[in-house]
Amino acid sequence: MIEVDSISFAFGTQLILSKLSLRVERSEVLGILGPSGVGKTTLLRCIAGLLKPQRGDIRIDGAEPQQATKGQKVGYLFQQDSLLEWRSVLENVLLPFEAAGANAVVPENTAKAFRSLQLVGLKDEAGRFPSQLSGGMRQRVALARALAPDPSVLLLDEPFASIDLLTRERIMIEMHKILHQTQTPTILVTHHVEEAIFLSDRLVLLAGRPASIVQSWDVGLRRDRDQPLLAEPAFLHLALALKQQLRSTPEV
Repeated sequence: MIEVDSISFAFGTQLILSKLSLRVERSEVLGILGPSGVGKTTLLRCIAGLLKPQRGDIRIDGAEPQQATKGQKVGYLFQQDSLLEWRSVLENVLLPFEAAGANAVVPENTAKAFRSLQLVGLKDEAGRFPSQLSGGMRQRVALARALAPDPSVLLLDEPFASIDLLTRERIMIEMHKILHQTQTPTILVTHHVEEAIFLSDRLVLLAGRPASIVQSWDVGLRRDRDQPLLAEPAFLHLALALKQQLRSTPEV
């Protein structure tokens, strides 16, 4: 569970987030939309413990973000896959264990890495290197790396931004299956409306300077989401309404 209670954050004298509160329940996926530069990634970094708000409180399963991150309870998937080219797929997935000071090659951690690769459909690619993979496969390896320590929460920051449209749709469908299977509380930051709707249970719009949540929506679509859903009237109607709302929200 993720609890953000009235946080404010500033870079120097510039206030980015103001009295922002949200809550993500177990198994819920929350999508965050908003203009470029509004502070979506700043919010994620605060939740991950990479930045510290000047005011307010954040709890991940009752723990402070820095404590949760140190305990490998926060999985973070960035815009770029950030894979190490000289390490195999398996060795890349084992990185979180090494970063936490653990012996990555002990059987328990290796088993977790293989389970995570199996979850994203890449167990057979464990011995390959990033340069041998497609863009979509690389991002799935990055997801496996984030999931390997069995985190309590998952933070996704524009995870498909560098992937072409057709690959994006395919991996988006795969991602939904994975999130539904793991039931990990997840926050997704994206500019892509269809992606946000497809993956999320609930959506919020972040706007203003300083930023705050100005609107929220329950997605309300069926749980078994697949390719045909992208053309269903309920999906298209919600996508149109969200795009109209975003167009009326000024850039920062």
